[in-house]
Amino acid sequence: MKKSKEELSKIAKKAVETRKNNVHARLMLNPLLKLIQNKKEYHLDELELSLAEELLVDESQLQEKISSGQRRFRYRMDWAKSFLKSAKLIDTSPIFKLNI
Repeated sequence: MKKSKEELSKIAKKAVETRKNNVHARLMLNPLLKLIQNKKEYHLDELELSLAEELLVDESQLQEKISSGQRRFRYRMDWAKSFLKSAKLIDTSPIFKLNI
């Protein structure tokens, strides 16, 4: 089944947005590691606020949403968290724990 130009445009926009989010999420890795090494455990909301403060993110940026409805900053933080978890650097649940 052929896709219309409009459908292809939507797919392309989503691919570009995903790529941008992943690039920005990778930029969170070092600040995230720096934050969690100072403390044994973080609740995700607490970590999000601390990371936003570290990266000088304002409230409007914290509330900005992506096409899926998720908040962009939290999405990027969750991506970085998943990356660190797959590298076995952290243990996650509702609480973040650094594995050293």
